[in-house]
Amino acid sequence: MDPKRLTGLGFFGLAGMTYAYFPYIAQIIGYNITMLGLSGTTVAGMIYSKESNIVNRIEWVTEGENNGKLRFNISTSPFTSKDIFVDQRDAQGVFSLSNDDLGEANIENNVVRLSNFHDPETGENVLEDHFVLPAIAWRDYNTLDWVLAIKHNEIEDSTEALFSDLML
Repeated sequence: MDPKRLTGLGFFGLAGMTYAYFPYIAQIIGYNITMLGLSGTTVAGMIYSKESNIVNRIEWVTEGENNGKLRFNISTSPFTSKDIFVDQRDAQGVFSLSNDDLGEANIENNVVRLSNFHDPETGENVLEDHFVLPAIAWRDYNTLDWVLAIKHNEIEDSTEALFSDLML
């Protein structure tokens, strides 16, 4: 559990304790202030617990109108997600945060940049956006290295399409 979600859980715990001891707290500081504090801590718990722009899944699309593209399933909230279809050339890793101090090897969060994709929620074409690929995911390292590799779109590469077919 990351620190931000732990903070959200702490706010929910504080709201629960305020609700459990509501009559006692209301006698001390007043009914309105107690209700305001209860509402505020509940909203703060929801804000800190939200999950957005997290990559849930990356898949190659092998059929349909998006054949040959990558499907990124992105979390928009704790309960909803959206699919983004992007060409392999328009996906790359920006940087990787790794930590080997915890005794486990290769704990990495990757920040992924997607460009030139259609956002299904807003219905508009997005030039660029960034998403987090969490460390707690199963990874096919060979394919992920190819997906997150830095590509130079201004340079025409005749072998890139062949290598993408091989990775598929």
